Amino acid sequence: MKRLGGKELEAADALDIADAAMRLRLAAIRTMDPDGQLSIGVFARRPPRIQRGLTHDFSGEFNGREVADGGYTMFEKALVAGASNVLAEFPSPRLVGEGMAPLPLAALVGAVYSPRAGFELEWSQFVEGRGRQRWSFDLVAAEIEMDTRVAMGNPSSEDLALAIGLSADIERATAEALRSLEVDCRAYVHCAPESGSYSPGRELTPEEGVGFVLSAINKVRNLREELDMARAKLHLFLACPLAMAVLTGQKLNTFSDCHLYEHDPNASPSYKLVHVFQPSSIAYV
Repeated sequence: MKRLGGKELEAADALDIADAAMRLRLAAIRTMDPDGQLSIGVFARRPPRIQRGLTHDFSGEFNGREVADGGYTMFEKALVAGASNVLAEFPSPRLVGEGMAPLPLAALVGAVYSPRAGFELEWSQFVEGRGRQRWSFDLVAAEIEMDTRVAMGNPSSEDLALAIGLSADIERATAEALRSLEVDCRAYVHCAPESGSYSPGRELTPEEGVGFVLSAINKVRNLREELDMARAKLHLFLACPLAMAVLTGQKLNTFSDCHLYEHDPNASPSYKLVHVFQPSSIAYV
């Protein structure tokens, strides 16, 4: 029981109660299986059928692809609160994640549950006909021939754009979104499979996904160093499996600001900015 200071429930009191309940749940899980993996879930457009471990259910905040203004800021705060409590209860947290979420939210999950903070995260993704696959950076990366197109822009800009177009060619859509926001980047990097090396109808293996993410992130990091952009702001556009978005998020901590974009095929432009955050400044309490 938790005694409140006043007669009415204030927002701060509600947060304290929720936080205490989360800690109790995590402590009970650790007691039952101190050496096991902790399950975390992230759900956006529909609630989970089964809640395992620590489940982030944001489905009530979504109307289709739309989320109210400030929704992603709330998601970030909730994810950081969950991650902070996990760190408090599990000295070396080993996590297995699952869920259904838009790609920018998946990237945010990867950034919050970051290796920089001591998390060991693998993502469990269901593939039709193959069951569940585990994706993590512990896998040996497999190479896919990558077509990387780099276009230079405004030499005085501190903005970089990275588009990972595995399931679709998003180079034009990326440019349209940035023009609509009047963002003139220093450079634009579009990473896609080399023609003939990967068919969109074929399921990507986790090892290939890891290799693709590492190649794309290393390309934009190296470009940032070549251009001497110490405070580079990254604009991230994704068309890939959800697990790849999570892994991409785990590699964002060296960028000062990260701008996340959601795709809506019925909108114009089809990519919309949904969140801006600082991966290297996430503070766990």
